[in-house]
Amino acid sequence: MGQFTPDKVRTLALVGHGGSGKTSVAEAMLFNAGATSRMGKTDDGTTKTDYDADEIHRKISINSVPIAVDWKDCELNVVDCPGYVDFLPEVHSILKAMDAAVLVVNATSASEAQTEKVHDFCQELEHPLVCFVSKMDKENADFDKALKELKEDLGAPFVPLAIPIGAAADFKGYVDLLTRKAYTHSDDSGNFTEGAIDSSLEEVVEIHREALIEAAASADDALTEKYLEGEELSPEEIIKGIRTGVLARTLIPVIPGSGLHNAGVKHLMDNITHFLPSPVDRSVKAHLQGKDEEVIIEADSGQPVFGHIFKLLVEPHVGELPLIRIYSGTLSSGMHVLNTSRDEKEKIGAIVRLHGKERVEASELGPGQIGALLKLKHIHWGDSIAAPERPVTFPPAELPAVYMSTALKPATAQDTEKLSTGLSKLKAEDPFIRAEMDEVTHEFVVSGTGELHLDTFVRRLKDRFHINVETTKPKIPYRETVKGTAKAQGKHKKQSGGHGQFGDCWLRIEPLETGKGFEFVDEIVGGKIPSKFIPAVEKGVRETLAKGVIAGYPMTDVRVAVVEGSYHAVDSSEMAFKTAASKGIKAVAPMAKPILMEPVMNVEITVPEANMGDIMGDMNGRRGRILGMEPRAGKQVIKAQAPLAELYKYIITLRSMTGGRGEFTMQHSHYEEVPAAQATEVIKEAKHEAEDED
Repeated sequence: MGQFTPDKVRTLALVGHGGSGKTSVAEAMLFNAGATSRMGKTDDGTTKTDYDADEIHRKISINSVPIAVDWKDCELNVVDCPGYVDFLPEVHSILKAMDAAVLVVNATSASEAQTEKVHDFCQELEHPLVCFVSKMDKENADFDKALKELKEDLGAPFVPLAIPIGAAADFKGYVDLLTRKAYTHSDDSGNFTEGAIDSSLEEVVEIHREALIEAAASADDALTEKYLEGEELSPEEIIKGIRTGVLARTLIPVIPGSGLHNAGVKHLMDNITHFLPSPVDRSVKAHLQGKDEEVIIEADSGQPVFGHIFKLLVEPHVGELPLIRIYSGTLSSGMHVLNTSRDEKEKIGAIVRLHGKERVEASELGPGQIGALLKLKHIHWGDSIAAPERPVTFPPAELPAVYMSTALKPATAQDTEKLSTGLSKLKAEDPFIRAEMDEVTHEFVVSGTGELHLDTFVRRLKDRFHINVETTKPKIPYRETVKGTAKAQGKHKKQSGGHGQFGDCWLRIEPLETGKGFEFVDEIVGGKIPSKFIPAVEKGVRETLAKGVIAGYPMTDVRVAVVEGSYHAVDSSEMAFKTAASKGIKAVAPMAKPILMEPVMNVEITVPEANMGDIMGDMNGRRGRILGMEPRAGKQVIKAQAPLAELYKYIITLRSMTGGRGEFTMQHSHYEEVPAAQATEVIKEAKHEAEDED
């Protein structure tokens, strides 16, 4: 790869709905740049960026994988991002490290759910865009319909730079609106034959060309004035206006083609170099380590180095591959830097550039360039590295909400031993996964952004670490409490000769206010139970309450008082009183109207207004309570409360009901009594499980 100054570097992501053709576009880019001699295909599992076993198996992108190619006088650093909804949090994270994006849409159905979401991400991050309408060779491809959908549904200024010649089986190429030339292709080489425009297209070409010139003129005051005065704009002025509009995000150029057959991809690459920003066009803000002071980072190779780890790949036989984007300075092998996120010193080892799964050694990285760092000790996802003389860092990234959980049940004791290590390593690679041992249900619970996300995670556990696990519905962390007050005796007596055991205590149990937990009270007077045995009584109470009396769930929001008792001067001991207290709780709790409590969640559901009625009806069917609604960013937010037990796989239902456009968050609110019908089922199931364990 050549050496490029920052103004000749482009750093961008390929984004769009799943199945829109992003990986095929990346494959064509590699081929066109001479980085590969043959284009792979997703269906064959031969592409350079979809090389993970899961991706080959599912025929979709799961990882965000970079390629770096030389094109004309520029270097394109391109990250091929997944398009399926479960992986959108990663896409958002990747986009933060980019300067721009190419929005790849399907010519048969352009404005799909994830098209809207990634466009929203780019709007939020103020990223300039180019749009590639791919799959023009597919049945039912319709460029005009796709363009209309994009404009209406996204409300964005999409303007064609070219229009297709034909569609579906008749797709032959495109007309460049700037040059008024027709370009037709006959194979997958990416080469086109230049010719005159067919007379049947002349009228539509002029209509689109005039719209393009008007959009270009409106981006620049001087050009606007010239245009309004009826003067013709030169080709150079039109190009200048287009770039100004793209950088200002008042214009999104649209290019038709086919990634699979490498049609129009060279035109796309040309226009990426012409119109999308270089690192020099965009500055970023960082903070001095440990301070609130902001620093503006300029894309200058001569400045102190600053880079950010935006992705971590984990590969067999290689280990961790931190992917870094450089913002300023030059990072070289052997350089000493500071990990400003962890205050750890690092020495940079080998640096490699990536063409998907292919690796090319590099001696250095400059502003805008992306590479992987090998054999570092302290680098993790989200870390910043900087020159010690300018220790700047990005603030820690906020992790997205998780929507769905599954419990892992290791097949053997050996699998249990390996599970923690496997979970730790995969969590480093995928920070959007949560994995923990539930203290109440004693299950390994893994949470993610959807069913595919969790399936992929579990498959990697099995394939990479050879851990056999069964996935099950997570148990609900119910609680037990009491509604009444009762008093009962707990007595433990074993005196059959020799040193015996004797403990005797009377316990009173009563409810506490919700959320208060547990309170133990010593009401013994007159030394009926010596003070040295009171802690043993409390311990016996606590341990027994932890197992409950209805269904084996912890009992909470109760006050237990030891009020009476007796002891034996010789046979009484801490163990005897602990056992007596346990017996006392088992006797008194059932007398105090015990009930089962379930966690209730605060839920915020964001949906298109058209889906409001269906979503609220479904939530009512889940024993939910609608608390209110409010408009937000063109959608409606439904605020509700619902039992956690009713929200298992809710994200699947929500996405199904909203065409993938709905999302939700939930947070624990409180515990409340389980209705009698549901409580009976929970208790019955708990007893069956206890019998099976016995």
